[in-house]
Amino acid sequence: MKTKLQFTLSKLGIAWMFALVTINFNRVTIYELGISALLIGVMIGLYPFFGPFQPMFRRITDRYPILGYRRSPYLVIGMVAGSLVFPFLPAVVGAMAAGSPIALMAGFVLFFVFGAMIALMANTYLDLIAECTREDERSGVFAAAWTGQTAIIVVWALVFRVLMPDYAPARMQVLYALTPLVVTALAIASVWKLERRLSPQEIAQLRRGSADPIAN
Repeated sequence: MKTKLQFTLSKLGIAWMFALVTINFNRVTIYELGISALLIGVMIGLYPFFGPFQPMFRRITDRYPILGYRRSPYLVIGMVAGSLVFPFLPAVVGAMAAGSPIALMAGFVLFFVFGAMIALMANTYLDLIAECTREDERSGVFAAAWTGQTAIIVVWALVFRVLMPDYAPARMQVLYALTPLVVTALAIASVWKLERRLSPQEIAQLRRGSADPIAN
């Protein structure tokens, strides 16, 4: 039960970011600020193009553990770094609406960062499940995590509505600045005492490119 809950918690944090982009950011930029829907669609749609980076991220996490942990620190890094994009977005889209080309470039840079972190999260999350669960329980973990992610989007949408009932730059800034706090708390809770710490000998084995010491 604890394992299912922890893997679900990370999905809740990821769902907050996706819901904020697709439900709130999308509406505000297009309908409230009058920015081109095509432009926003291209910007938001960048993250799937980072899928090819996942093998590279896996090689890094395989061979370079942080404090003896191969997956959990990278999952936390991906979630926290991805969430840190959001506090900058309100000012950036406000300047984009005013026609600033620098703000437009900044918007694309922020979503490039977000896309790269999504790829890191996706790769690390799946590897963490593979290494921290038994084969006979994985289907249950996946079912709980994805069901939780789907259900929480409705809850997050209600939270966004309460915090920002209508568009105002100050309210948008408060909501988006809250994102790193929510996501970081969920990220840390989701990996706390979940992954086994590798011994120095196992880390040395990984660095030499030897067989995976904890492969299932």
